[in-house]
Formats: sequence, C-alpha cells, structure tokens
Amino acid sequence: MNTNDQYAEETELVEGIRQGGARRESVWKHITLRWGGSILAVVVQRSGCSERQAREAFSSACVGVDNRIRKTSPADFLQKASLKTYLTQAAIYAALTHVKTKPQTMPLDFAERLAAEDEEVRRRTQHCAALLDSVLDQFGARCKRILLLFNDGYSMEEIGLELGFKNAAVARREKYECQERFKAHIQKNPEVKKQLRENCYG
Repeated sequence: MNTNDQYAEETELVEGIRQGGARRESVWKHITLRWGGSILAVVVQRSGCSERQAREAFSSACVGVDNRIRKTSPADFLQKASLKTYLTQAAIYAALTHVKTKPQTMPLDFAERLAAEDEEVRRRTQHCAALLDSVLDQFGARCKRILLLFNDGYSMEEIGLELGFKNAAVARREKYECQERFKAHIQKNPEVKKQLRENCYG
C-alpha cells in the first residue's frame, strides 16, 4: 500500500472512532484483529515484558489513543505519525512505564471490554444492523456490500479485493457514490434518519 492509500485508510479509521457508537466499536475490533499481533510482538521485543504485560500495555494504549482521537481532528492526529505507529509507540511506553510496575491497574483487554456490552447496547446494535440492512437493500447488492464492509472497518484496498475492483481508488469512488445516495435517502426520510441516529450513532 502506498503512503497516500495508507493515509486515506487511517483517516477513515480515525473518523470512524470519532463517530462513536457501533462504528467506533467496529473500528477498534478491526484494529485489534489487524494490527494487534504485530504490535504485541514489537512491544515484547522493545520492552522485554511478557506477552500478558504486552496485552495490558496495548489495551492501555488503545484507551489513551481513543481519548486523544476524539479530541483531535483526523488531519491533526495523523500529521506526525501513522495511527499504527502512534499505537505501537504508546503501547511500548505503557509497557516501559506502567505495566511492569503496576499490572493490577491496567484495564482489561480492549477487545474484551468492547464485547462486554450491556443488554441495552446489544439491543441497539442488533436493531441498528436490522435497520441498516433494510435501508441498504434499496441501493442494490453492490452498494449495500460496499457500505457494510466500510461500516465494519474494512480499508478501501480490502473492499476493492472483496468486490473485484481494479484498485483502492476505484473502491473509494464507488464507496463515495454509494454514500451520497445513502445520505440523500436519509435526508428525504427524517424518520429513518432519527432511528439511525438513536440506534447507530450514539
């Protein structure tokens, strides 16, 4: 992936975290699955901590980065380093300064914490999925698939491969066109917009 594609992908991830709700959760789960293993390996190598301590450090880093992202614009946040680099350095710092001496104060594994939703959040997540499925059915199978993959945190490169597009740029253009159709639809249907806001974005 070239630098421009990586920046575009990470900008989308940061924007997803800033949106909150189900989108934020899906982005962090995507990050944990995609980068977690490689970041843990670097943390263990650079800090000399155990794998368990590295996981605690990574969880701490995710919480800190999440808080910072929600207070900073995507462009400003990514100005000095990529999201993966930022997470890696934050996890190394946590391992060196906190985990070894205070493991009992570290938060639970971030992915597990996200999964530990209460009944109301689970209900809203399920309703959101059903609502999105119903709305997206109106835009055809391809648009529906693109928007659902994007909502689940897939990069433009991954969406392109999944749908057989020539490259990430084509996938990005298709995603943009589908998003515009989706936005126009919910603007014309305020009740749908209200339900999405209540169940998917807050």
